[in-house]
Formats: sequence, C-alpha cells, structure tokens
Amino acid sequence: MRTKRLLTISIALILSLSTSLIFAGPKQLLRLNLQQGEAYTMAMRMENNIQQSVMGQQNEMKQVMDMTMVMKVDELTDDGNFIVSYNYSSFKMDMDAMGQSMSYDSESPDDSSPFHSVFKGITDARFQMELTPTGKIVDVEGIEEYLNTLTGGDQQVKNILPMFTDDKAFKQTMESNFSYLPEEAVSKGDKWNNVISVPALMNMNMELEYELIDVEGKQAEIKLDAVLDMNQDIDQQGMTMNMTTKGTQQGTILVNTDDGMARENTMVQDLDMLMKMTNPQTGDPMEMPMKIVSEVSYKVTKK
Repeated sequence: MRTKRLLTISIALILSLSTSLIFAGPKQLLRLNLQQGEAYTMAMRMENNIQQSVMGQQNEMKQVMDMTMVMKVDELTDDGNFIVSYNYSSFKMDMDAMGQSMSYDSESPDDSSPFHSVFKGITDARFQMELTPTGKIVDVEGIEEYLNTLTGGDQQVKNILPMFTDDKAFKQTMESNFSYLPEEAVSKGDKWNNVISVPALMNMNMELEYELIDVEGKQAEIKLDAVLDMNQDIDQQGMTMNMTTKGTQQGTILVNTDDGMARENTMVQDLDMLMKMTNPQTGDPMEMPMKIVSEVSYKVTKK
C-alpha cells in the first residue's frame, strides 16, 4: 500500500507538472486571438523513467501516459476576453514497476486496475474559465464539480490534487500553460522571464526563461529553460512525509502567431525528489530518493 501511495503521489506531481540581434527583424506581439466556436484538441505523450531507492533497494519504473484534452471557445466577452471550457477526451497510462505491469485506459476501463479509483472520472470532468489575450485567468467555474467528478468523491485522492482545491491555486496552475506569452513584442534573439509560484502545489516555485529563436511564416519557435523546486509535508493515511523536489525543464515550443496558441511542444524534464519519513514499525528515520526523467511532447490541432 505504501508503494501505491508513493506512486500515486509521484503521478500527481508529474501531472500537476508539463531561444542574433543584428538580424533580429520586426517585433512580434504574441497574444491569444481566439474565435467563438473554435476548438483545440491537445494530444500529449509523457514518457517517465523513474529510479527509486527504498531502504537500500533500487527500483526502476517506466511509465507512459497519453492524454487528449479539448479546449472549446464558448464565447467572447465585451472586454476582449475568452470564455473557454476544458475536458479530457481520453487518458491512457501504462506502467512497469517492480516486476509488475499496471495500466489504465479511459476507453476500456478495468475496475481491477490500481489506478481505476484515481482516473475513473477523468473524461467526465469539465470546467470553464475566462482567459485574457495575455493568458491570465480572470475567473473559473465548476472547479468543485470538476474535482468531485475527477476523483469520484474520494477524499484521499483529492488530498493529492491540491491545485484543484481553490480558485487561486487552480488559476496559478492553468496560467502556467500560457507563460510562454511575453509581456511585450519580441524579435529574434529576445529573451524574457516568468516566475510561477503555486503554494498549493507542494510550494512549487518555477523560474522560466524563454527565447525567440525564429519566426517563419505564421510559426514562432521559442526555446524554454526552467528550474523548479518544491518542498512540503504530506500526510497520507496517518503517515507524515516531507517531500523536496528540484529539477529542470528544457524544450522547444512552436506557437501559431495568428491565434497565439502553442501548436507543438517537446520538452525534457529532470527531477530529483527526496521523501523523508519515520518508519512506522521501528520509529527510525527513512529517506527515499527518487529521480524522474521525463520526455514530454504534445501537438495541438485546431478544429
């Protein structure tokens, strides 16, 4: 059961978690320019290689997640913002861990899967939010219903998804998806920074640096370099653990200059995690280091 809890925590963390001036050329102002009735299908694949040490024993896990999310533009506001709704249309995960193979597929769910209780409601959950052209979240609706549907009302699962527990945390989490949008117009070779802090998500702090590599036609190529850290105590079934995480992200984002939406993204994420706890049987302190190297890619199709 302890191993399952740790795996569930690591999965939630992975989910919650996803550039020459002489020839610079004209400035490019990247902004969201969405139209009512449009829909964007976002297909993401994440391949995770996990190395974990438990009481001196080395464990290796491999995990592949395929997710498809749909964003629909429901309406435009009088002040130029966008009302958009999100939902997962499919979710699939395969994991090999400690000699066992586990999987979940929303299109053919298996009640016997250890992850069925975590993901069984994922394709039924929906939420809506108001989005500005600069990628800021003005308002969100349906978060409580979204969380209840997503988790099936399971309080233990809710506890490991703190980014959904209040509007502020959710806004901070969702705004990170649009953090590539600069505050001002940029040209080739320009760099800009963004800082994302989400206290509800294990006190996550992420510093991101973007660089405009090139603009060709209606496509802007942006380079990403980021560092992140997290530190928080977690209570799971009466066991208190301290989890610290430090890591980096490096990748490339291709952005459509007409509507400001990212069309493709490839990224490598390298995380070093350390869980500290007390052995419930002996009372001795325990440390469980974990390293997670992830290759992430997603492609967005406009309909």
